[in-house]
Amino acid sequence: MGCEEFPEEYGLGEAKSGVPLGGLGTGYITLGSDGAFQEIVTMGNPRSPILRPERSFLAIFTSSAECKVAKVLENPAPLGLPAVKYLKYSGLFPFANIRYIDDELPVDLRLTAFSPFVPGDSKHSGLPVALFKLVARSKVSEPLTVAVLFSWEGSSLGSKVFEEEGVKGVTLEVEQGNYTIASTIEKGIEVEVSPPWTKSDVKLFWDDFAEDGKFAEFKGSLGEDIARALVLRFTITPFEEKDTVFALSWFFPDLRDSEGKFIGRMYANWFNDSKEVAVYALRKFRNLYEQTSALHRGVKAFKLPEWLEDALLNSLYSLAKNTLWIKDGKFAHSESFTGCPITETIVCRFNGSLPILLFFPELELKVIRHFAFLQREDGAIPFAFGKPEFFDKPYYETQKSLDSSEFVLMVYRDYLFTGDEKFLEDLYPHVKKAIRYAQSLDTDGDYLVNEVSMQYYDQWRFYGTSAYVAGIWLTALRAAEEMAKIIGDEKFSAECRAWFDKGRENYERKLWNGTYYRLYNEPETGKISEVCLCNQLMGQLYAYLLGLGDMFPREHIVSTLQAIFRLNVRATKFGAVSGVRPDGTPEPGPHSETVIFGEVMNYAATCLYVGLRDEGLEAARKAYENIIYYQKSPWNIHFSYDRETGKPVWGSNYYSNMCVWHLLPAWLRVDIGKLREYIRNTFH
Repeated sequence: MGCEEFPEEYGLGEAKSGVPLGGLGTGYITLGSDGAFQEIVTMGNPRSPILRPERSFLAIFTSSAECKVAKVLENPAPLGLPAVKYLKYSGLFPFANIRYIDDELPVDLRLTAFSPFVPGDSKHSGLPVALFKLVARSKVSEPLTVAVLFSWEGSSLGSKVFEEEGVKGVTLEVEQGNYTIASTIEKGIEVEVSPPWTKSDVKLFWDDFAEDGKFAEFKGSLGEDIARALVLRFTITPFEEKDTVFALSWFFPDLRDSEGKFIGRMYANWFNDSKEVAVYALRKFRNLYEQTSALHRGVKAFKLPEWLEDALLNSLYSLAKNTLWIKDGKFAHSESFTGCPITETIVCRFNGSLPILLFFPELELKVIRHFAFLQREDGAIPFAFGKPEFFDKPYYETQKSLDSSEFVLMVYRDYLFTGDEKFLEDLYPHVKKAIRYAQSLDTDGDYLVNEVSMQYYDQWRFYGTSAYVAGIWLTALRAAEEMAKIIGDEKFSAECRAWFDKGRENYERKLWNGTYYRLYNEPETGKISEVCLCNQLMGQLYAYLLGLGDMFPREHIVSTLQAIFRLNVRATKFGAVSGVRPDGTPEPGPHSETVIFGEVMNYAATCLYVGLRDEGLEAARKAYENIIYYQKSPWNIHFSYDRETGKPVWGSNYYSNMCVWHLLPAWLRVDIGKLREYIRNTFH
């Protein structure tokens, strides 16, 4: 499974989303399964993408002794132009692959498009560029002239052709920035830039290209937004194959937060305009292609089921769609720019941030340090940096029952993976304050955090002590105990152990029903729920990830996972229903009766850790197969899906869904420390 070996192909227009082309925090461009550039999100416009710009497209011209053919490589084609008949589309992030199928063309055409994603190299994974390789193979027994055209839409602000360092292209100025299309100058390939053209010039433009794959010096209409095209022209002998390489780069440094305050782009520290980006990326094309392909080879080396390889890689699309990397170096991931725009909700990163730690640990530590910076004086950890796009507007009450515990667990996780002692020394006082704050949320003296706020299921109210929140709290106490030992804080370490022992005893007494853990129990009011929650052992999953062992009796853990399989997994064809009653019927409610994609993945990972491999893999496979086969949307995974139809219910492009990466250490049966060695040996 290299970058050109794809497990699933979609027909023309079948996929409901396309692979996003873009780097960390750069914005992105979506190449869709109809061959079109469907969304342009490069200008700080995630909720108002430019849709299908008509003069931004790829096209092909061929000429033989018999005939000439010219077609746009998408269907339907814009502006009434002739379209390629059919195509097959596939993708494994960050690669998109298209096979164009047209019996009128005397060549077979294959396009590979990607943006660099280099594990361990955040700069080269943060380039505002999409790179393309189009392979043309002759199907006929006579020489052919072939011209590949790449047109891009600009504005009335002008454009400039350039040639430098073996690269030729054109930069198009638009409001607040610019785009560049360019190619390397190779022997045997003519590189030409068209004159500016407007919508009024479309017939003149196309007829000129379709005549000989070249452009005469026509004059475009005045006073209109222009486009320009890059043309790569070459000849191929019978049955010969030839590659062409080109780039699209962008530069929009004036990024603002939601109040209009300048925050900028990280990439503006490295480049001055899109031309510099294109030249840089094209000169490094072979290395960037090889290093990005290594991501796929690395995943393949783990010998996972093919669907799981696919799920791991494609889940990373969120890093292109949902990230911010601003000029002062701060990094953040939105819960979902399109579905729930909040900057770095701690509950989503608790689920979905593992890949950031594995591949870009320096960015992960920046995020955790910023959470510590925003910690309230009383120890409360913020729920998020701000809403929608802020780094300095934290708020604290939304899920305060969870926030501090999740922060503590991620600090310990990140320390174990990086071995960064300075990080632990700096963060330890914040960990201690977070534990102190969480202790204050024990309102009934049972040493367990109570349901004083909403939690992960923010439309599903729990009461008293819940398996989900209290389980995460118990694991946080164990993590804090271990960190205190490392620091040498014996008193606090002993206190955490005492709280853990007493809390676990009460957890078992209040919640264990003989088969699994109750959803919640509040003896003071008599509120109790026997609903079986798919994600009730989330704290236990983190305990395994952190090498802390069993939080609860092993027989209870296994019994719970088996009960979830019998009740929750069997209640749907699409993974597992979130909340199910003892009689097997789903609990009514917007969260409880749905399939929550990330929850299913966490359940599956916990199963793998305790040896219930068949149960875990079945649930996870069904959830992912719904995405790729039925919803046909692996590059827009929603938060939740209907248990009966499999259709999306809520939350497009969700950050937390990268929790599928919890399945990797669970498959290997290793903790985060041992996973570090696998990652370093495999990807770096």
